[in-house]
Amino acid sequence: MNKKIASEVAVGIILLVAVAIGGVFYWQNKINGQQPAGDDHQRACTEEAKICPDGSSVGRTGPSCEFAPCPENGKQDAVNNGPQQVVGNDRDEHGCIGSAGYVWCEEKQKCLRTWEEGCIS
Repeated sequence: MNKKIASEVAVGIILLVAVAIGGVFYWQNKINGQQPAGDDHQRACTEEAKICPDGSSVGRTGPSCEFAPCPENGKQDAVNNGPQQVVGNDRDEHGCIGSAGYVWCEEKQKCLRTWEEGCIS
């Protein structure tokens, strides 16, 4: 009988301690004006993109995760760095495309990439 009483007392003490700890946390949150974790209305939006008519893209934003508005034509924040060069349009006098890594090999009389094929035979 003593073991039964001792186990009931132990369970009672554990329950009292648990209730006391819960009460302390509740009281501290109430005094500090904090909300329980996970109730802050923050939301992670999916990382989708919408392609706008001008070719740019916008992502989802805001509390309802709606797509941001597309930029209006003519009002884009673009940086003008002078005339645009098309990549691959930089051929030298032999027709080798330097931006793609091609150089002229006099011995083989052709354009090649030196890391793919050596110039000296």
